[in-house]
Amino acid sequence: MKDNSFNLNRFLFGSTKKKLILGFLIIILLVGVVWYVDSTKLFGVKEVAIQQEKVREVVLYNWEEYTDLSILEDFEKEYGIKVRLEEYGQAFEMTSSLYSDSSRYDIVVTDGHSITALAKARLLAELDFDKLPNFIHINPEFKDLYFDPENKYYIPYLFGTTGLGVNTKFVTEPITSWNDLYDPKYKGKIALLDDPREVMTVVLQSMGVSTNTRDVQVLKDAEKKANQLKENDVILSDYFPLQQELIDGDKWIVMAYSGDLLKATQDNPEIVYILPEEGSTKWLDNYVILAQSKNIESAHLFLNFVMRPEIAARISNSQFYASPNKDAKSMINSDILSNPIIYPSESELRNSEYILDAGESQSEYNRIYSLIK
Repeated sequence: MKDNSFNLNRFLFGSTKKKLILGFLIIILLVGVVWYVDSTKLFGVKEVAIQQEKVREVVLYNWEEYTDLSILEDFEKEYGIKVRLEEYGQAFEMTSSLYSDSSRYDIVVTDGHSITALAKARLLAELDFDKLPNFIHINPEFKDLYFDPENKYYIPYLFGTTGLGVNTKFVTEPITSWNDLYDPKYKGKIALLDDPREVMTVVLQSMGVSTNTRDVQVLKDAEKKANQLKENDVILSDYFPLQQELIDGDKWIVMAYSGDLLKATQDNPEIVYILPEEGSTKWLDNYVILAQSKNIESAHLFLNFVMRPEIAARISNSQFYASPNKDAKSMINSDILSNPIIYPSESELRNSEYILDAGESQSEYNRIYSLIK
């Protein structure tokens, strides 16, 4: 019987024709190996892995303890896009980070006058409102504001004021004015937010002038007021330490953001919030998308998500600040809606101001602020 089984030796060492076939097959195999190696060098193992896994992520840069984490989790559940949160403690920390390398983030929460500067530096992406249909829910009074008159760059996040927190256990006389901070009987018991513009609000409004003045003579006179605060042992600090010092009674009067102060009153009911009679600052924090974002589409998706009225209401309820979303009010807790700290009256806000970009005068603001620091 004829043996039809494959004989490797016979194939390898048989006819020249068979040797040519084997050689051809080996060449094909080697070409395939070389192509694979070169392609990984060209595209990179990391990029190939990303393409295979299709990882989707948005990086959000926000103030410390100013984010409802459950919102981020719900967004990821619905869209399969992870939101990685990074936080900053002071405004200058945020701006320094963005000027250094804005490609690290996709979305930033920031105040209005910072948006003016960031837009001038071309660090912000213009928003595509065709992808933001929920913008219809934003109260018109928070659209097209001074820092972005055409509303190209921002989506409102939360609204608040900056005033004074007073521990009435130690301060028995009514505090009504910024000028009360110069009273020697409170020496060493006063603390202000460690922010040049907020500090200058105290100095300038106690003089009866705008917190946004660029008048050279006024700023020269402001030096004297700043030195008087220094003489009264006024200290500057981040807002969380200030809040705790007020609760504990280590400080009796502190500069505070409205929502943070409301949280403090829950820990110590003897604390009250005051908007000084000369005026105060009001502010609107906003979402912006960075021009160097690697996830523009996902960033728009996130902004549209947080503008849903039910999501905006949850944010307000968790952060104790007023919502700029007009259709969220019916879902905001009644104790927040009725609280004058969160929703002050028109008369209380009459003298309040938004902080504007100081332009070339910012260096003078910083210099005067440093006299206290």
